[in-house]
Amino acid sequence: MGKAPRSNGDAIKKRFQPAPGRDFEVESAPSIEAKTKGFFVRTVVLASLGALAVTGAYGLSYHTYGPVQSTWVVVGPIMGAMVNHYFGNHRKDSG
Repeated sequence: MGKAPRSNGDAIKKRFQPAPGRDFEVESAPSIEAKTKGFFVRTVVLASLGALAVTGAYGLSYHTYGPVQSTWVVVGPIMGAMVNHYFGNHRKDSG
């Protein structure tokens, strides 16, 4: 209430102004994609191993391994697909 209204001639600085930066390098895009894939794979592997550890501890304490089998039914194909992707025979020079 103590401020006078501004006229159109006053320079109003916006709080968030876009700042021009350097151009996006197209060559860095595969590197960003690889980092994102690596983060995703590590997250899935750690979550899968954590789920197996929790169900394994549950199985040890209650002497039942049904939860471990159920968890492995879900985790096994996911882990197999990742292992096949990273360590499988998919080289371009292999015949």
